[in-house]
Amino acid sequence: MIEPWEKLDSQYLGDFRIFRIRQDTSRSPRTGAAHRFFVLESPDWVNVIPLTPEGNVIMIRQYRHGTEDVTLEVPGGMVDAADGDPSVSAARELREETGYEVEEIIHLGSVAPNPAFLNNQCHSYLALGVRPVHAVALDGAEDIAFEEIPLAAIPDLIRAGAITHSLTITAFHYLGLYEEQKNLTQRSPRMPSTQREEGVTNSADKEVNTQNLAPRSRIAPRIQSSPTENEIASQVVDAAFRIHQSVGSGLLESAYETLLSHELHHRGLQVARQVLLPVRYGELHIDAGYRIDLLVNDKVIVELKSVDFLVPAHHKQLLTYLRFADKRLGLLINFGDEVFKRAVKRVVNGL
Repeated sequence: MIEPWEKLDSQYLGDFRIFRIRQDTSRSPRTGAAHRFFVLESPDWVNVIPLTPEGNVIMIRQYRHGTEDVTLEVPGGMVDAADGDPSVSAARELREETGYEVEEIIHLGSVAPNPAFLNNQCHSYLALGVRPVHAVALDGAEDIAFEEIPLAAIPDLIRAGAITHSLTITAFHYLGLYEEQKNLTQRSPRMPSTQREEGVTNSADKEVNTQNLAPRSRIAPRIQSSPTENEIASQVVDAAFRIHQSVGSGLLESAYETLLSHELHHRGLQVARQVLLPVRYGELHIDAGYRIDLLVNDKVIVELKSVDFLVPAHHKQLLTYLRFADKRLGLLINFGDEVFKRAVKRVVNGL
């Protein structure tokens, strides 16, 4: 059992405005030996995810001297003791860095940024219904630009390494947990854990939606009954076409997967992402890491690409997936092709 160490001595070595350095001498309960440790004492921090009514996140870019690089992150800063509550500090930091006011602020979670040598916590908040009201009020040491990014694009930005700030990534992870708990996202009832949709999608009780995609209410009615493979395929192709029109080619495959999954959920279809597909040989099933990009209503396999052009191997891959999964229809969609009518291939297995 791990026991607390006995602190024998503690002294401050310096005060540097945003933190103080403390040296502790503590005794190991296991060996009885004394060791020195250095601690950075800092006020608590806040991060805030500002979500517009259109479903976009207000993100900021600023130069960070630790990594000597410009980072993409959410607004945040130190908790001011005069604020009385971290949520007040979060709203203040948002207003100062972006000029946006918040309608409602929700605590998502708190973490210890690095308990090895930091003594503080970072509190993450979701700010709903944000709107630009004030001019930006930066201090002399700040140089910040901000922009709106669709919430649905955040997972892909993290995967691609465009967002590297660990506390920003933590905030979005907390947002995903919050969405699951409160059922904020507009999606069908949860599927078994092996097939549930991964990642953060945007939508909330505050009527948050991705309006950067083409309008859907008049042209994409929700499917009420159990559709056939061909009916599902028609919806998939139409959804992919509208995404291709809206965002164009050139994104990563995972980004198109997130957008298409979101669009199909909006239309009332059930979508499982990255479904494990074992290789079957007689009675032997081998998990070789093959995964179906999208399985729609447990009937239609959708394989996505973002390449210059499709090759015969892509067609063979999808046909193999259909056989192993015992499905009759698959769609191969290449978002990398600038001409959409060339981008969709239909593959059948006994249909």
